[in-house]
Amino acid sequence: HKKLPYNERDFYFFDEASDILVLMTGEIFNKKEFFSEELSTPQFVAKLFSLYGIDFLNQLNGDFAIFIYRPRENKSFLIRDHLGIQPLAYIFFEDFLFFSSDILKLCKAFGENEKIQVNFLLQKIKVTDNLLTPNEKVKKIPPGHFLELNNERALLKKFWFPEKIRVNTKLSFKKALTDLDFLLKDAVSVRGNPSFFCGSHLSGGLDSSYVAVLAKEHFKYQEKFYGFSWSPEKKDDNNTSYDERIYVNKIALMNNIEPVFLDMDIRDYLSLTNDFFLNLGQFWEEKTRELAKQKKVNLLFSGWGGDEFISISESGISLDLFLKFKWKSFFEKNPIKHPRKLLKVFIYYVIFPLLGILDFETKKLFKRGLYYIKKDHSRFNKKAFKQFYHYGSRRERQLGFLNDFHLSERCEMWSILGYRKGIVYRYPLLDKRIIEYVLQVPSQYLFEKEKNRIILRKLSKGLLPEEVIWNESKLDYKLIEKNKELLFELADKLIPELMDWAKNPDLDFINFELLKKDLDKYKNNPDKIKFEFFLRNVVFFKMLHEFTKTYRSLPPTAE
Repeated sequence: HKKLPYNERDFYFFDEASDILVLMTGEIFNKKEFFSEELSTPQFVAKLFSLYGIDFLNQLNGDFAIFIYRPRENKSFLIRDHLGIQPLAYIFFEDFLFFSSDILKLCKAFGENEKIQVNFLLQKIKVTDNLLTPNEKVKKIPPGHFLELNNERALLKKFWFPEKIRVNTKLSFKKALTDLDFLLKDAVSVRGNPSFFCGSHLSGGLDSSYVAVLAKEHFKYQEKFYGFSWSPEKKDDNNTSYDERIYVNKIALMNNIEPVFLDMDIRDYLSLTNDFFLNLGQFWEEKTRELAKQKKVNLLFSGWGGDEFISISESGISLDLFLKFKWKSFFEKNPIKHPRKLLKVFIYYVIFPLLGILDFETKKLFKRGLYYIKKDHSRFNKKAFKQFYHYGSRRERQLGFLNDFHLSERCEMWSILGYRKGIVYRYPLLDKRIIEYVLQVPSQYLFEKEKNRIILRKLSKGLLPEEVIWNESKLDYKLIEKNKELLFELADKLIPELMDWAKNPDLDFINFELLKKDLDKYKNNPDKIKFEFFLRNVVFFKMLHEFTKTYRSLPPTAE
């Protein structure tokens, strides 16, 4: 992309004498640990592969998708990074291998007569396999895996094994804090590159604000550093108990960051709905990319992945303490003086995950989301459900986060959509060193009394305002209000065309008869609160309709 500081050397290297060709996208962050000479990244990969073979992957830290070919041996490797930050998919067609880091384009190129996978379309409302693509024949390389090919066969192999990491019972809290402080700062530092103009996500939450402040410090030579918030720009008189914009402004003022808020109206919302093929429903982030592009930002830092690892809140911690007989720590975290809260923790965070039971609210949300989906298509993927909801320790919970691939699913989407606008993303909280270290940390070090996320809270001292450090809310109520307002307005505009979508053969999994009944009820009583889930589904089905229209109408070469 012309807005990115890359050239051919960053993607391609061939050395006939060494019998090696390397194609790649992404970055490797620890190149300086190996060779003093200045090498392009593909050249570095070729040299390391020549020295260590495919085992060189164990030594890398980076976000990458790599293809290695040995012409004389007729052997090749298709490799995806540990966390799946870079997308990579492939298809075998007429004995040839085709691969791409743009998954939708690859699916489109070979999908003219293929049925779109229903579970791919329903990923936002049910538990499915996050490795699915629209085209059943197009497969994603899972994070931390490579595909090895020779004359006779193609084998998918794993090269990263976080499940082998065990809790370090000899680790002290002080050492954990010191080590993670270094790793977090280094994770931001190695992802910095003066060739880019950098910005960051910025919310009132701990993860994104901490990353934004560290990134701002690393790029302090920039005249301006923008912090992009999803919160609506316009003020209103509707008071809520928590307005994230107040926290964003305080963080920005304290660290000389220029905050950028979103201003989305119904025209934007309709346009983004019609362009679902190009944004996959990430409306607020798509607007963020547009604003970043306007301000010439081409590198965006994100706090994505913090909730699952370095700043994990409740998931698996009380369960760990209870099952490992850490009674003192368990009751320090969940004191008897709050019996109702203690009972809730025991039921929701000990019993339910142990038995693989959904909590009542989540179950209700899934039921409402799937209400208009025919029964044959409303079943969950059992393996994916178990990975995410059934666990017996914090370690199992965090490994489940890795193995259900929801982390990589967002990263690959943002990678593809960002690149189209000349923007690349960095996720320092998903640095593999941080993931591996957190898996070693005993659960009793991840909270202090009744406060969760204690490591990041302590490391944020002096960097963030105290009210941000100790804020417990994870919800941006102004964003929720704005989204609901736009959704209701758009749904009313879409209702006249609703039954036309029933003619779309790719939407045959929707129960349009049931939808029509509720449409008639809504016309007789247009109570938006009562019919909220009906209206949400109207907008969602419009997105799917537009996705399939675009997917079917464009010729393969149009992409």
